[in-house]
Amino acid sequence: MREAVRRLAREGLVDFVPGEVARVAAISLGGVRALFEFRMLLEPRAAHERLLVPFRELLKQLQAFDESFRVR
Repeated sequence: MREAVRRLAREGLVDFVPGEVARVAAISLGGVRALFEFRMLLEPRAAHERLLVPFRELLKQLQAFDESFRVR
């Protein structure tokens, strides 16, 4: 179990916090966007056009949300 948690930490998926054991690492909006884009590349057979539409819409919403926080 310890080795598994250490491996997750090396991959950036777990953070060690002083005074606590470990916790799931935070993910940025950019990370979420990259994850969805990566899934669309990996799942071409499963991602027929009717399944891609929700992902594309979600990506648009994430981009709009991300842009709303940028300083102009």
